[in-house]
Parts: sequence; C-alpha cells; structure tokens
Amino acid sequence: DVTSDADIAAALRVAAAGNATREGSEGGRKDHGGADSGGSDDAKAPPLWAVVNIAGVQLGCLAEWSTMAQYEQCIAVNFLGMVRVSKACLPLLKRSKGRIVN
Repeated sequence: DVTSDADIAAALRVAAAGNATREGSEGGRKDHGGADSGGSDDAKAPPLWAVVNIAGVQLGCLAEWSTMAQYEQCIAVNFLGMVRVSKACLPLLKRSKGRIVN
C-alpha cells in the first residue's frame, strides 16, 4: 500500500535483506536463486537497481458525481504514493546508483 509508511518500510526491509521473493508453496522462504534462505547477509544481498512506480487509481465517473474524498484518495495514491516510495528507496538506490522510473 503506497499510502502506508509502515507497508513501504516493510517492503524496504525485504529489499535491503535481498530476499525479494515470496514464500514458496511448501511454506519455506526462498531467496532469488531458489536456495533456502536462512537469514540475510547484507554483503550477499543484491542491490536495489530500480524502483518502478506503477501504483495508480482512476476516478471512473463524472466530476460532478465524484466526492472530494475520492479525489483525495486519487492524489494520495497517484502522486503522494509515488513521492513516498521514491523518497523511502533513495538510500538503497544511491548506494547502487540505481534509477527511479515513473
């Protein structure tokens, strides 16, 4: 959730640890190479090369039918979410000389 600082921080912890895959169907965590992940070692963690900001919501009705809350949610995701994620990822991206794609 790009509107949640806690969710963004949790995603960054995963990225910083280098364990960027999801839990396997057998319940064990796997690293990006498929080996069992017994913990993270920052020296072995792959760098964060890029952040692609693709989160977005759209209002699907006429302006006169839309509420201000709908506009505020749209701005929170489409603009502030992009800024929030980008700012949070900057330390890891600077370390790897990575890029942000909007």
